[in-house]
Amino acid sequence: MTRQPPRAFDWFACLEVLEHLRDPGRLVGALQDNATRGVVITTPNPEVWDVLAMDPTHLTPISQGMLREWGFRTTLHTFYGKYQDGITGLWTGAG
Repeated sequence: MTRQPPRAFDWFACLEVLEHLRDPGRLVGALQDNATRGVVITTPNPEVWDVLAMDPTHLTPISQGMLREWGFRTTLHTFYGKYQDGITGLWTGAG
């Protein structure tokens, strides 16, 4: 069961969380349903890192393609010391 916030919020930031979930799309949908302006996500880039080997709590590699399917615009960044090893996703209510 996904807990629903008591009201909508302008923005949600989901930083380094999705890769720890078995069903990250469920959380993404809840965030999108309750954000009036947008959602920002960061995650390791599975094209650079073996995301599952990075941390034993990592369950689901999140690709740029997955984020784009969920309506996010994506950019690559250097977060962990390797070139373009992190993904940032931005979703706005306008899509």
